[in-house]
Amino acid sequence: MELQTKEDTYFDFPARSSKEEIEADVQRFKNNPLVTQLLEGYPNLAVILDWNRQIIAYNSKASEILQESVDGEIYGQRLGEALRCVYAFDMPAG
Repeated sequence: MELQTKEDTYFDFPARSSKEEIEADVQRFKNNPLVTQLLEGYPNLAVILDWNRQIIAYNSKASEILQESVDGEIYGQRLGEALRCVYAFDMPAG
Protein backbone atom coordinates (compact mmCIF):
# COMPACT_ATOMS: atom_id res chain seq x y z
CA MET A 1 0.00 0.00 0.00
CA GLU A 2 1.34 3.38 -0.99
CA LEU A 3 1.76 5.80 1.92
CA GLN A 4 -0.09 9.03 1.24
CA THR A 5 0.20 12.37 2.96
CA LYS A 6 -2.38 14.50 4.69
CA GLU A 7 -2.15 17.07 1.89
CA ASP A 8 -4.68 14.96 -0.04
CA THR A 9 -7.32 15.67 2.60
CA TYR A 10 -7.90 18.24 5.32
CA PHE A 11 -8.03 15.73 8.15
CA ASP A 12 -7.00 12.10 8.16
CA PHE A 13 -5.01 10.01 5.69
CA PRO A 14 -6.87 9.57 2.39
CA ALA A 15 -6.32 5.81 1.94
CA ARG A 16 -9.41 3.82 1.02
CA SER A 17 -10.20 0.16 1.44
CA SER A 18 -10.47 -1.90 -1.72
CA LYS A 19 -13.85 -3.07 -2.97
CA GLU A 20 -12.91 -6.62 -1.94
CA GLU A 21 -12.04 -5.51 1.60
CA ILE A 22 -15.34 -3.61 1.89
CA GLU A 23 -17.33 -6.62 0.62
CA ALA A 24 -15.59 -8.97 3.08
CA ASP A 25 -16.31 -6.63 6.00
CA VAL A 26 -19.94 -6.15 4.92
CA GLN A 27 -20.48 -9.91 4.78
CA ARG A 28 -18.84 -10.38 8.18
CA PHE A 29 -21.28 -7.92 9.75
CA LYS A 30 -24.34 -9.12 7.80
CA ASN A 31 -23.68 -12.67 8.98
CA ASN A 32 -23.52 -11.59 12.63
CA PRO A 33 -27.05 -11.44 14.10
CA LEU A 34 -25.81 -9.71 17.26
CA VAL A 35 -24.42 -6.78 15.27
CA THR A 36 -27.65 -6.54 13.28
CA GLN A 37 -29.71 -6.58 16.46
CA LEU A 38 -27.55 -3.91 18.09
CA LEU A 39 -27.69 -1.65 15.03
CA GLU A 40 -31.46 -2.03 14.64
CA GLY A 41 -31.99 -1.53 18.36
CA TYR A 42 -30.58 1.98 18.13
CA PRO A 43 -33.41 4.44 17.40
CA ASN A 44 -31.34 6.87 15.32
CA LEU A 45 -28.86 6.65 12.47
CA ALA A 46 -26.11 4.16 13.28
CA VAL A 47 -23.18 3.15 11.11
CA ILE A 48 -20.02 1.10 11.54
CA LEU A 49 -16.91 2.40 9.80
CA ASP A 50 -13.73 0.55 8.89
CA TRP A 51 -10.18 1.81 9.55
CA ASN A 52 -10.38 4.04 6.50
CA ARG A 53 -13.62 5.65 7.70
CA GLN A 54 -15.77 3.88 5.12
CA ILE A 55 -19.24 2.54 5.87
CA ILE A 56 -19.36 -1.24 6.29
CA ALA A 57 -22.63 -1.62 8.25
CA TYR A 58 -25.67 0.51 8.99
CA ASN A 59 -29.19 0.29 10.38
CA SER A 60 -32.54 0.83 8.65
CA LYS A 61 -32.82 4.38 10.01
CA ALA A 62 -29.49 5.18 8.32
CA SER A 63 -30.75 3.76 5.03
CA GLU A 64 -33.64 6.26 5.20
CA ILE A 65 -31.24 9.17 5.68
CA LEU A 66 -28.09 8.26 3.74
CA GLN A 67 -27.83 8.72 -0.01
CA GLU A 68 -26.72 5.88 -2.24
CA SER A 69 -23.74 6.48 -4.48
CA VAL A 70 -23.93 6.51 -8.26
CA ASP A 71 -23.59 2.72 -8.34
CA GLY A 72 -26.41 2.30 -5.83
CA GLU A 73 -24.31 1.53 -2.77
CA ILE A 74 -23.91 3.07 0.67
CA TYR A 75 -21.19 0.58 1.59
CA GLY A 76 -17.70 1.92 1.02
CA GLN A 77 -18.68 5.58 1.19
CA ARG A 78 -17.42 7.88 3.87
CA LEU A 79 -20.12 9.34 6.10
CA GLY A 80 -19.83 12.83 4.62
CA GLU A 81 -20.21 11.41 1.12
CA ALA A 82 -23.29 9.42 2.09
CA LEU A 83 -24.82 12.48 3.78
CA ARG A 84 -23.93 14.59 0.71
CA CYS A 85 -21.97 17.03 2.83
CA VAL A 86 -20.97 20.02 0.71
CA TYR A 87 -17.37 19.68 1.94
CA ALA A 88 -17.03 15.93 1.30
CA PHE A 89 -15.85 16.53 -2.25
CA ASP A 90 -13.62 19.61 -1.73
CA MET A 91 -10.40 17.62 -2.07
CA PRO A 92 -9.60 14.56 -4.18
CA ALA A 93 -9.56 12.26 -1.13
CA GLY A 94 -12.49 13.88 0.65
